Amino acid sequence: MALDASKVLGSPQLAGVKVTPLGRTAKVAGGIAIGGVAAAVIRSGPAGVDKTPRCGRLAFLAVTDSELALVRVKVGGRMSDVIERVPRGQVKSAEYGKGLMAAPLTITFGDESIWRLETGYRERAEEVVRALTAS
Repeated sequence: MALDASKVLGSPQLAGVKVTPLGRTAKVAGGIAIGGVAAAVIRSGPAGVDKTPRCGRLAFLAVTDSELALVRVKVGGRMSDVIERVPRGQVKSAEYGKGLMAAPLTITFGDESIWRLETGYRERAEEVVRALTAS
């Protein structure tokens, strides 16, 4: 069953995906080769001021009609509190990259600030991107 942040956000969720801080998968894997690849991906990401909220080991990125929200996920998959909310109108672009175990998910805002996260849930990440880029 997919996670749903609707109750925590007080608004129906259109799309959502579990995310971790960018580079976390490589760090957990502990391999020098994987870590080097991840570091290269991080360095070659889009330009902009990185304002990714601190989200711990696991969070949930949710899209509603009016906002993009990052929600803390506790052990067992329970959603606890909202880490940060941003009006959808502030989202300029969303992009899901390529990766071996997890891929970068980059959200760029109108002020050119960026959230850089990663996820291995390709289908859900692509749903989030579609929801954020739909007019």
